[in-house]
Amino acid sequence: MAYTKFQFIKEIVPDFITIERPEIMGKMHNIRIVTSPTQKLVFRFSTKALSNHNLLASKLLKNTNIKTPDVSIYKYGSEYCEVYPFIPGKTLYERIQEGIPQDKLDQVYKDLIRWSYEVFVAQSNKKIDTRLKTPIVQQQTIERTFIDKYFRAINKNNKSICHTDLQTKNILLDNEDKLYGILDLDNITIDYLSTSLLRLINDADKNGYNITKFDAFLGENQTLLKIKKQIKLYSVIRKIYRILPYSR
Repeated sequence: MAYTKFQFIKEIVPDFITIERPEIMGKMHNIRIVTSPTQKLVFRFSTKALSNHNLLASKLLKNTNIKTPDVSIYKYGSEYCEVYPFIPGKTLYERIQEGIPQDKLDQVYKDLIRWSYEVFVAQSNKKIDTRLKTPIVQQQTIERTFIDKYFRAINKNNKSICHTDLQTKNILLDNEDKLYGILDLDNITIDYLSTSLLRLINDADKNGYNITKFDAFLGENQTLLKIKKQIKLYSVIRKIYRILPYSR
């Protein structure tokens, strides 16, 4: 008889009460949320390479002021499983659907930029572990390919640790709509800060947010000032992209 996920979970949490899937499912449908009388855990079934990547990313982000998955790894048959304490809170995606106040949304984006910059700088002077080159291959569009190639060309020798998929479903807020947690360690990788922030801004733009506000959010820091100029160019690229035939 095959060794099932249910049997594996029961070995790790013998006194579990419920096993559920997340309300907002990821693309891989590989997550279970397990509740017992004393704890609530996330089980994420994955590959060896991705699990090891996420364990390393988890250690790097452990001391930041924003909650991220605190990963442990278990072997499940021929596969691997990441297990970490459930991080409570609603996603930014949910709160936008519910009508988050504009001033609260502005503050979330400000805090995301600050968190991204602090993580980037904290790791920039350290020897970067090449295992953090993410095993995930992101879907390329004509627009993304152009943007990635352009910004990587003008940011030579300026790589560090970044989260390259800060979309609304990966951002957790507390009961006061403050930034509380960040999910998806798959996309913690070695990249340029500008690429990371531009993907954040791209997602905000797709959700109808006024991205001209990011000019003020970035402040006067020298690294971020350079990114300001790139964002202005990005805004032009987006406008052009939307009227081209392949954007439809």
